[in-house]
Amino acid sequence: MQGITKSISNYPLIEKTLQQILSDYLSGTPVDENTEIRHPGQQVLRTKEESLLLGKDMSVMKDRQ
Repeated sequence: MQGITKSISNYPLIEKTLQQILSDYLSGTPVDENTEIRHPGQQVLRTKEESLLLGKDMSVMKDRQ
């Protein structure tokens, strides 16, 4: 990530803006009140965390890509 910060002079502002956008997005009201709002990568992160808790080796999944 350091290479990126060197090439983008306003990286902290970009990071802060993206965090604000995500926060705003996630605090919105879903169309279907029985569901939650989440960004696409959230399910991947949740699955990875569950797998780690269950002791599954995610490196096996890398071999399939």
